[in-house]
Amino acid sequence: MIVVVVVVLAMLVAATASAVAAYRWSGSAAWNREYNAHDMGLAIEVAFLFLTFASSIAIALIMKDSFRALFLEGGWRTPLFLGSLIVVAGGVSIYMLAIAPGTLAAKQKVAAGAVGSECRRPYLYYTPFSVISWVGAVLPVLALIVVSIGADSNAMGAVKQTLGREGAVVVAHCENEPSAAKSHAGIYSLAYRESLDAIQRMVSRYLWVIGVFMISIIVILNTRITSSFTEESQDAFKWLTWLLLVVALGVCLFGFSRYQIFRDLAIETQLRLQALAAGTGNLDLLASSREALLALRNQGPVQFLQMTLESGSLGLMFFGYAAQIVLAKVTHRSVLGMIFPGPVARFLDSFMLSSEQR
Repeated sequence: MIVVVVVVLAMLVAATASAVAAYRWSGSAAWNREYNAHDMGLAIEVAFLFLTFASSIAIALIMKDSFRALFLEGGWRTPLFLGSLIVVAGGVSIYMLAIAPGTLAAKQKVAAGAVGSECRRPYLYYTPFSVISWVGAVLPVLALIVVSIGADSNAMGAVKQTLGREGAVVVAHCENEPSAAKSHAGIYSLAYRESLDAIQRMVSRYLWVIGVFMISIIVILNTRITSSFTEESQDAFKWLTWLLLVVALGVCLFGFSRYQIFRDLAIETQLRLQALAAGTGNLDLLASSREALLALRNQGPVQFLQMTLESGSLGLMFFGYAAQIVLAKVTHRSVLGMIFPGPVARFLDSFMLSSEQR
C-alpha cells in the first residue's frame, strides 16, 4: 500500500510540474490566449487534476476488493491491462504532440514559422499532465469497474447456487431430525438474509461509484474548471449525468432481479418445509415456515428500495441534483441550463410558461 501511495504522490507532483511548465515556462502567447483567460488556466488545471485523482481514490476505496486484486495482488500485470495502458498513453501522446498543436495554430492563426515555439512547445510540456491524468486516474477506475463487474457476476452466481443447495440440505435435515427441524429452518433463514445482504452491498457499491462520478461532474460544471471545456463538452458532461442515472436505474433493476430470484428460491424452500411439517405433524416447523412464507410474500419492490435507500448511495445522487438547483438559485443561473444539455434546456425553456406569461 505504501508503494501505491508513493506512486500516486509522484504522479501528482509530475503532473503539476507539467502544467506549470506549459502555463509558466513555455512562453507561448497563443497558448495563453486559448487556455489562460483571466490568468486562471493553471489553477483550473491543477484543480481538475486533484479532483480527478480524489474521485479515483474515492472509487478505489469503495471498490477496495477489486483494488486489492488489481494493484496489490498483481492483477495489473495482465496483458489486457498493460495493453490498454499502452494504447491509452500512446493515443493521448499522439493527439497532444501531433494533432493538438495544429488545431491550436489554426484557431489562433499562428504563423507557420512560429508553430514550434507557440504551439508544439507548450503541448510538449503539457503532454505528461494529460498522460498521467488518463493513465493514473481514468484507466485505473475503468479497470476497477471491469474487475468488479466480473467478480460480482461470479459472486451472484455462487450465492444463488449456495442458497439453492442450502435449501435442499435444510429440507433433508428436517426430514432426518424432526426434533431439530425448527433450528435448521432458522439457519436457512439466516442464509437467505445473507444472500440479500450480498445484493445490497453489490448495488450500494455501484451506486456510490455513480454518485462520486456525478458529484465530480457537478463540481466541474459549477466552478471555473468548466471554462476549460467547450460548450459541446459541457453539454457532453450534462448528457453523462443523465446517462449515469440510467446506469443507476439499470443497476437497481439488476439487483432487484437477483433479489426476486433469491426470494423465489426461499419461497420454494419454505413451501417444501411447510408440506413436510404438515405431513409429519411438526407444529413448530409448520408455524415457523408459515411465518417465513408470510414475510417473503409481503416482500417486493418496496422492500428492495428500502434496502437500497438505507445504504445512502441514492441519497448522494439526490444530493447532487439538489445542490445544482440551490447553486443555480444562489448564482442566478437557469436551473434548466445547469441540469439539461443546451438543446434540451432551450426547448424546455421555450415550452415552459414564464412568470410574465402567467
